[in-house]
Amino acid sequence: MAQLKAYENLRVSRVRRIQQEARYNRGILHMRDGESQRERDKSMEYSMQQRVLQARGEQGDDCVGNANIWADKSRADALFGYDAEKIVEDWFRHSKPKGEYSRNFNAKL
Repeated sequence: MAQLKAYENLRVSRVRRIQQEARYNRGILHMRDGESQRERDKSMEYSMQQRVLQARGEQGDDCVGNANIWADKSRADALFGYDAEKIVEDWFRHSKPKGEYSRNFNAKL
């Protein structure tokens, strides 16, 4: 039971954030035709143009707040740059009550 609590402490807030982003993204990607959809398309086109510049080695915008959540560098870094193993290792090093958890805990994640 203690291992489940540790897992919850490490993962639940991140999973909740990712689910919220997915629900937001569903709304963005499935808009009805209209002014909001056209604004979204402009925002997404801009993010594509910025990625092309960056692919050419030029300076591009990080697209923070862009309708395309994957184009927003801060969001993409948080989602794809997450290192679960490092998080668990840090937890073992700094937060784990002595003797309460097995060292094999991270193998079960």
